[in-house]
Amino acid sequence: KQAPEPGDHVYLTIDIELQAVAEQALASYITEENAVRIRDNAMKEALGEETMALVGGGALVAVDVNTGEPLCIANYPSFSLNSFLQDFAELSVDPARPLYDRALMGIYSPGSTFKPVTAIAALSKGFISGDTPFVCNGIYEEYAEQGYSPRCTGNHGSLVVTEAITYSCNLFFYQVGNLIGIRNIDEYASQLGLGQPTGIELTESKGRVASPEWKVELYDGFDEEWYAGDTLQAAIGQSDTAVTPIQLARYCAALANNGTVYNCSILKSISSYDYSDSIYERVPEVMNEVDSKQMVWDLIRTGMIGAANTPGGTVYSAFHGHEPMLAAKTGTTETGSTTADAIFICYAPAEDPEIAIAVVAEKGARGSAMAPVALQVIDYYFNFQKSTQQTETELTLLR
Repeated sequence: KQAPEPGDHVYLTIDIELQAVAEQALASYITEENAVRIRDNAMKEALGEETMALVGGGALVAVDVNTGEPLCIANYPSFSLNSFLQDFAELSVDPARPLYDRALMGIYSPGSTFKPVTAIAALSKGFISGDTPFVCNGIYEEYAEQGYSPRCTGNHGSLVVTEAITYSCNLFFYQVGNLIGIRNIDEYASQLGLGQPTGIELTESKGRVASPEWKVELYDGFDEEWYAGDTLQAAIGQSDTAVTPIQLARYCAALANNGTVYNCSILKSISSYDYSDSIYERVPEVMNEVDSKQMVWDLIRTGMIGAANTPGGTVYSAFHGHEPMLAAKTGTTETGSTTADAIFICYAPAEDPEIAIAVVAEKGARGSAMAPVALQVIDYYFNFQKSTQQTETELTLLR
């Protein structure tokens, strides 16, 4: 016989209540949106019109801006741990893939949430300043003679970088991407942690950032030449770039904290079985610091605040007047002729950030649709959680 030996107590960075809020917000949006699409599709079928694909699945990750600690990692669809063994056979063949950890392993094109990377590269390298204007007339004609004229979603006129982020102008970033080239875009994407492991202790995908080398690997034997059009698409987060939701959350945190990219470990602390000894206490681990001037981060922040608080900004209708004020960036990435993934990042408070969030919905149609999902997590974090912490502090002082 061998006497049992008590184990140590392990504490994670995950906030269980915030996790529950995130899971519920994500599940509610997807189930309600699919119910609407099913109803609308029935009407479209009766009229012989093209129907809309249902939202496939989604993920939400929130991290502490100043430590990199993941606060919640939510997936949809999910499963119950209480009945996991009994349900495994059914779960393993479910076409919705509830066992697939989309938050850590799913790779998605970031779309326009990538545009701050291109802006940071151009500003940091001195290609543009905060006052450099580019004109958007709705269509980019630099390569029209070669048969390539990508369009913008609007006709924005003359824009500087903050406005281009606020209104998510494709044409501005086509011109900037063409000016700075793919190598500069790749350099800053890597520095900001995109296409790079996050350091979490769980299995994760590395993802990738579009580059001539990746094109050769992905399209081995099929038109491996790198074209100007590839750079234009890479500049707005399309092309072959594919990253995980946790990478997007860490990247958003780096935009909020002026370029510090943290390790995303979920291990908070370890204490002995009788709580007498502290065996481990997590210290934030910096994986990289982007070497850019404060002016660069201020411009990015202004653009993202504008997206949430300026009329015409991509999520103005969802976020304007909200307390605390938020900074945000939307992304919508085509996945087929009639479908698109919805990508969204935000942080709050805008001027003194604490929490950064990334939300992804497969075939979610548009990034702005994810704003209310993120807002539920933000509201819990700042209203319920903060008030609970304040009450606990006051009780401790009274004791």
